[in-house]
Amino acid sequence: MSEIICYSVGTTVPDAVTSCTLLPWFWGHGTELTDGDSKVIFGEGERFEAMLDTAEFIQTLINEQVVAEDIASVTFNDVEANFVGGQTAMAILGNWHYPLMKDSGGEEFISKIGITDIPAVPGHEPCTTAGGWNISMFTQNPEQQELAWNFMDFYRSIEVQTLFTRIGQMSTLLSVYEQDEFKNDPVWQAYSQGLYGGKARDGVVFYSAVDESFKEIIQSAATGEEDLAGVIKEEAEKAQKSADDMMK
Repeated sequence: MSEIICYSVGTTVPDAVTSCTLLPWFWGHGTELTDGDSKVIFGEGERFEAMLDTAEFIQTLINEQVVAEDIASVTFNDVEANFVGGQTAMAILGNWHYPLMKDSGGEEFISKIGITDIPAVPGHEPCTTAGGWNISMFTQNPEQQELAWNFMDFYRSIEVQTLFTRIGQMSTLLSVYEQDEFKNDPVWQAYSQGLYGGKARDGVVFYSAVDESFKEIIQSAATGEEDLAGVIKEEAEKAQKSADDMMK
């Protein structure tokens, strides 16, 4: 999964859109949400300053009318529709949106799209949220293992990975993007290059709690909360409590 840059973003709390879209703004400070083990760290030190800067930046975009005032209720589908319809000049949209934009906007619209990295603060590299699905095998039965491996070999083949990419489910198999239909498409090439700077969300058992806190912070910023520092501190404490409970 990779994304294009925007100033039209969805911040609705109930799903992963907020995190996938806006975590690169936070990561672009060269910091993390957790220590990768047991501790929530976005409420302290440089991580706190990075989170506060991210939240305040969102409010600045709203106050200066770079994004719409109703950003707190915008969904990913709204972002796509506004971008294709010409109401939005720039948009962070995932690779899965590209085939849909081709269908709704047409080749002429696609030919006018320019792509760039999500900005990072000076001194740090841009990144994008990368994620997806894994296939795992748990059986100890040799016969079932063989069947599972056969399916995995089929699933990871260039034929299947090409099909998935063609419909918008991005493959990490580099040879897919060396084929003419992707090699000659600047949008797909930009997405594939974005994977080199892709970051996965923290692989900790309590990540869901951290994700909810991040979305609450963003929602607070989008709805005009004045005490963003207080919200960040409160959410960090809440996430750490949840983490401690989950790891007992």
